[in-house]
Amino acid sequence: METPRTPAPRQPERSIERPPARRIELPEVFTPDDRPVEDAVLETPVDERCVLLVTQSPALQNFLVPIFRREGSAALVASSRDEVALALSEQPVSHILVAQDLVESFSAWITEGGLASAGAEVSVLGPVSTSLMDNPVPYSKMFRALMATVQILSDERAAAVNGSAPYALIARDIAELCHTFGLRRVAGDGTQLAAWLLIPPVAGTAAPFRDLARSVTTARTLNFPWRIDAMLERMRSFYAGQNHPAASGAQTGEIDIAAQILALAWYRHAVIPAATVGPVTDADHRNSKAKLRAVAGRLASIEVVEAYIRLLESSGQEADAAKRQLVVAVTSNEDMARDLSASFGRLGLRVVHKRSMADARPYCEQLPPSAVIVDFAALGMEAARLSVVLRLIPGLLMYALVDAVDPSVTLDLIDMGFDDVLPPPHDFGIISARVTRSVRQAKRSTTRDSHTGFRGTFSALSFVDLVQSLAQSRKSVRVELSRTDGEAAMVHLDEGRLMHARAGEVQGVDAVYHVITWGDEGTFMVVPVEAFPPANITDPVERVLMEGCRRYDESHALR
Repeated sequence: METPRTPAPRQPERSIERPPARRIELPEVFTPDDRPVEDAVLETPVDERCVLLVTQSPALQNFLVPIFRREGSAALVASSRDEVALALSEQPVSHILVAQDLVESFSAWITEGGLASAGAEVSVLGPVSTSLMDNPVPYSKMFRALMATVQILSDERAAAVNGSAPYALIARDIAELCHTFGLRRVAGDGTQLAAWLLIPPVAGTAAPFRDLARSVTTARTLNFPWRIDAMLERMRSFYAGQNHPAASGAQTGEIDIAAQILALAWYRHAVIPAATVGPVTDADHRNSKAKLRAVAGRLASIEVVEAYIRLLESSGQEADAAKRQLVVAVTSNEDMARDLSASFGRLGLRVVHKRSMADARPYCEQLPPSAVIVDFAALGMEAARLSVVLRLIPGLLMYALVDAVDPSVTLDLIDMGFDDVLPPPHDFGIISARVTRSVRQAKRSTTRDSHTGFRGTFSALSFVDLVQSLAQSRKSVRVELSRTDGEAAMVHLDEGRLMHARAGEVQGVDAVYHVITWGDEGTFMVVPVEAFPPANITDPVERVLMEGCRRYDESHALR
């Protein structure tokens, strides 16, 4: 029998000054909630977050459930398969938190017992201390950082192959469909990453993508906590006809459903446009529904296809997709056009490249885009003449790229009607983000009245160039003119025909000749109109302008 140890004598305590102890308020998680009814935590509404804690540990049940409830989340507890199934059937659950003691059992309930998570996000809860110390950064921040890296890789590949896809639109549709079919968050995020890894097809070819093996290799390198590579291989088998997609259900794995969602979204946004010649019209978007149904059973089950079509209809994507996704770049610089196309493409806007004003103007009038980016450094005054015409298109945003920071040029371009001037250095990623944000804000057609017109100065655009541009584009407008000394004039064009002019007491062609003598000392405002005063000019506009310029030159030569 062991002799009990005699405790060592305690040393006398030294008297030292201690600061007042700081009181730390802890939640009363182990005491009954005896507050008045009006102050107690009420049952969480159905539309708020509901957490199902799966564990047999009394400590976790007693500690975590009160915390969730005090922080505004409904919290349920289950420790068996039947209890989990009952909880999922009684109330919509947004998150299932599986403690370490039941991880293997819960996995068996899902894979072998036919238990469905009902769209809830499933997470594994390890030891509380480990979970707190091993996760210094939230998953959402880590995923955004990974997505940004993958987007940079996508931009580099797009530049190398001279082609891009509307990745942002594809990712948006993937996220919506993954939510519709109840896939876990990690599965939906992994499917979005997979879309950014794909390389778009060559226009006019039958191949749905390029170098898929490279995309799969990159997916493995990411080491994402979900099998992106397996999902890409599954999607490839659908396109190759080696496997057929199964309908969603208890026996269908999320990799198979995710592969169907990616295959369908990629087909709509990347494959169909690659086979379309010329600008995308409303008829093309209506036909896309028929094309989606045509691949049911090959790329995705009928259920997934119809869910996608319902999503497109309910979100209104089909109604104005051609206009909303279109940006016209007017530049003779091929490298600039390619960079703009890649940057806008990954944000969901399609870029149409036009090399001159003559090409851009009829295109924009026939199919008005969301925005026009003009290379002012290359086009000069040709860009100014284009702005006069395009400014009359309701809701159109206009941007000018310049090659130097010059305040006077910037002010002149703003006077011409450009919404913004983009000086060097030209970071096309930032440019595309700025323009895309403006395009996707409140519709400019509702905030900018198309009948208020636009203003400019003769120093930026001469009166002769202004009238020529309006005439060539066959505009019906009233041009209100004023001189720095207060003198005023007015000119009317009916479908491009110069038909009326007045400057004080002077009328007709003489009024036009008089305004030409103002030189740079004038401002103008162009207003679309439908009613006109009686005509007092019958000569063609070219003859009137040439005669006015001749008289102006002669008068200056005599001085």
